[in-house]
Amino acid sequence: MRTFREHINKVLEVLLATMGFQSCFPVLYGCPHADTEVDGVVVNDQRQPLSGMQVVVKEGNRYVVDTLRTDSEGEFEFEMEGAMPFDTLTFVAEDPAHVYQTDSVSVKPKYKGGDNRWDEGSAEEHVTITLEK
Repeated sequence: MRTFREHINKVLEVLLATMGFQSCFPVLYGCPHADTEVDGVVVNDQRQPLSGMQVVVKEGNRYVVDTLRTDSEGEFEFEMEGAMPFDTLTFVAEDPAHVYQTDSVSVKPKYKGGDNRWDEGSAEEHVTITLEK
């Protein structure tokens, strides 16, 4: 049984389609989507892992996509499934205690796969962010 929201979405989809607008669901018309996974570690200048650091994930240098915390081994993991592919992701590591200076790393995910389809794929990357006092 459909919910009220599903009925409204279907009605809007039909109305927009009759006006020439396309739906942006991956199953229709090849709207690009991808799985993105970036894992990383935040270390100090002696290469020791830093726990409890805040890592802000931005699309390019503009929009905040997610905010993460490093674990006891200084590691973090960013995952986004079924979203539009990112051109560039910027990871900004910040120390909440302000002992270490803020630093950032940018990554251009290399999307592969998608069963030879142009509109889907996945990317896995690894980053290391070094913070100095």
